[in-house]
Amino acid sequence: LYKQETNPLVSVIVPTKDRIDLLVPCIESILTKTDYPNFELVIVDNNSELDETHEYLNSIKDSRVQVMIDRKPFNHSRIMNEVVERCGHEYITFLNNDIEVISNEWLDMLMSDAMRPDVGCVGAKLFYPDMNIQHAGVILGLRGVAGHVKKCNDGFIRYDCKQFYSAVTGACMTLRKSIFESVGGFNDKKLPTHFNDIDLCLKLGKKNYKIVYNPRAVLIHHESASRGNPTEMKNWKE
Repeated sequence: LYKQETNPLVSVIVPTKDRIDLLVPCIESILTKTDYPNFELVIVDNNSELDETHEYLNSIKDSRVQVMIDRKPFNHSRIMNEVVERCGHEYITFLNNDIEVISNEWLDMLMSDAMRPDVGCVGAKLFYPDMNIQHAGVILGLRGVAGHVKKCNDGFIRYDCKQFYSAVTGACMTLRKSIFESVGGFNDKKLPTHFNDIDLCLKLGKKNYKIVYNPRAVLIHHESASRGNPTEMKNWKE
C-alpha cells in the first residue's frame, strides 16, 4: 500500500443529469462511507431540467463538494476532459452517478495502486444491486468490442484476485491527472459516450502502463440507469 502519511488529494468527478434517485445515494455514500481522508467531490451537472435536482445540488453544504454547471450537449468524453483540465489536483477518480459506495476503503484501495509509478489506471469490483458481479475487469473482443469479465475459460472465478487487464470500466476508475493528459484524455470526437474508457486504457497500455483491477475496492453499480445501455459500435476502431 501507499505510505499512510502520504494522502494526496483526489478529485472524485461525478457527472449527472437529473435522476436524484440515483444521485442522492451516490453522493451521500461517498461523503459518509469514504475513509480516505483527502478528497474533493466534483459534481458536474449537465443540463439537468428538474427543480428537484437543482434544489438538491443547492442544498449540499459540505466543504468537500463543488458543483460545476455544463450546458453543452451531452458528450461524456468532453465533459470529463474539460473537468479534469479544471481540477488542480494530482489524482482523479471518475465515478458514474449510478454508483453507490458500500466499502469504506474503496478509495484507499484504488489509490494504493494508482500511486505506483508503473500503473496507468485502477478499476474496482462492481456489483449489481442484487449483489451479482457486474465488473471485475474487461476483456477485449467480447460482444464485438470489449466485455466485462464473468469467468475465465477454465471456469474458476477470478473476481477476488488483484490482477492486470487490458482495460477496466470508467464507471469507477482512478489515475494520475498527468497520465490521463499525457495520452490525450478521452476521445471526445469518435467516442463521445461509450467505449471511451476502453480506448483510454488501450492508450495507456501502449505507453507500457499497467491497468489494475483491485477487488478490495467494492461498490454497487446501477448500470447505465441514467443514460441508457451502450449500443453496438461495429465500426469502432482503436
